[in-house]
Amino acid sequence: MKEQQERPTSINQVLQRIGHRAGGLYDFVMVVGGILNTIELVSHEQKLTVLEIRIIMLVKEHPGITATDIAKRWNRTRGAISQMLKKIEEKGFIYRVKSESNDRAVGLYVTDWGVEAVNEFTIRDFQDDTHIVGHLLEKCSEEELRAFYKVIGCYCQVLQEYPETHWKNY
Repeated sequence: MKEQQERPTSINQVLQRIGHRAGGLYDFVMVVGGILNTIELVSHEQKLTVLEIRIIMLVKEHPGITATDIAKRWNRTRGAISQMLKKIEEKGFIYRVKSESNDRAVGLYVTDWGVEAVNEFTIRDFQDDTHIVGHLLEKCSEEELRAFYKVIGCYCQVLQEYPETHWKNY
């Protein structure tokens, strides 16, 4: 029991020492979320949001992935992911294949258009990242940027592995 009482105090001390500001994290998420839904790439005369491109990239990286897999990975409902997948499929960037071993499972795959869209986005994204990192290096060191990317990766992993820690469950 003593350990449980001491731990919150030490966590609170760490939060104070690192200057933790939950509001800053939420602001970051809101800005990035807005970008995911507003910036568009046009490929084969079809508009794609960054979120749609990220889905195509995920499908390209994991051929045969299912809507359920994507929903779990990104903490979204299967219905929300299915709606996005339907739009992307109607635009011609992915296609579905029913599993031979499981009638309910449907794998996702990227079309040639999808591969081209990912390649176009990757080039543009690299240019944007180069520009953004240039600005960040004016205020942050390379070590701080490495730490930032490490924390983002760990943060995502914690949220995926321990969904019970999400604030929505309170």
